Amino acid sequence: MGLAVSEGGDDYWVTLSVGYEVGGRWPDGFDDVLFAVADLLNEDPGWHGWWRRGGYRSFQVLLRYVAAEPGADEFWVDGSVVGAEVVVGGEGIAELDAVDRVERVRRDVGTVIDGVRTWLGLEGAPELPSVTEIVRAAEEAEYDG
Repeated sequence: MGLAVSEGGDDYWVTLSVGYEVGGRWPDGFDDVLFAVADLLNEDPGWHGWWRRGGYRSFQVLLRYVAAEPGADEFWVDGSVVGAEVVVGGEGIAELDAVDRVERVRRDVGTVIDGVRTWLGLEGAPELPSVTEIVRAAEEAEYDG
């Protein structure tokens, strides 16, 4: 399985990791888009405030893209850290163009946020960054690949 992890500082509340078991070629830049979303969420005081009001320090997410049907999501709490492993269908992901890739990551992260929000009973989350904001952040950042 391929794996990539966003790197954050001590003040980061969310870490997004991606694993892929889809066979064939993994799309170039997919990890960078995921990392850009993590950076945007971590840099936004509104998102920090939303998460901290729930009483938790951090949220660690593993999005696993698989060739088979998606599986059950798992959420857990360990002290002030919330974790999630979400299995997502990855068929056709290598064929996505750059904009579709960003839209896909945005949708998948939104699904995870909504799932943990519901599971923990948190109030509504802020709006996710727009596709344009994510594209700009991914282009401006230099991630280790």
